Amino acid sequence: MGESVIIDATWGGAGQRAAAAAAAERVTADLVQLRCTAPAEVAAARIRSRTGSASDADPRIAALLAAAEEPWPQAVSLDAGGEEAGLLDAGPAALARQAPAVTPPPRPL
Repeated sequence: MGESVIIDATWGGAGQRAAAAAAAERVTADLVQLRCTAPAEVAAARIRSRTGSASDADPRIAALLAAAEEPWPQAVSLDAGGEEAGLLDAGPAALARQAPAVTPPPRPL
């Protein structure tokens, strides 16, 4: 049995996503593509409030990345603009739509 990998970063470019898909195909791995979205003002407020982050992104950088993002029709979009519980509830259903054979992990308590 293989290992699960989560690629967590800004994947705005179709070329980056194609490279990840090719890598998954080479090793016969399931690729589940989920895209979390939030209104710009919500994302900016979260960026401003975080502490201890390794990221150097600020609201201006986030806006530039959002403007440059290429279409991602392969991904299931999840609304991350609300409360965390709603996103956690939506995640397993999104996994099932992307890869029915993938068993989602249990929701953290």
